Amino acid sequence: MMGYDHKKLPFLTAQQSFSSDCGPATHLALPALEALHKAWYTHSTKQEYIDFWPVLKVGLQKVANYYEKTADSDAYIMVMCAYISNQLFQLLCY
Repeated sequence: MMGYDHKKLPFLTAQQSFSSDCGPATHLALPALEALHKAWYTHSTKQEYIDFWPVLKVGLQKVANYYEKTADSDAYIMVMCAYISNQLFQLLCY
């Protein structure tokens, strides 16, 4: 993305949330999808990103599609609950 300030593109950080070298990252999937949607929607309304509007529109549809698919799977809810439980346990122990 030549000519664009990467610091103004928070969706790059959101995309990195889908993977982790340190351990499981499934609990990050829904927040990452929400962050991607928010960032891409915000950029799709800015004049400076007019060249990217068609691609952002397709990306927004794809993110919405994946987000809807998570509603059909209990795995995401279970992972999120397990992650929160683990965080609370660590907080209480330390």
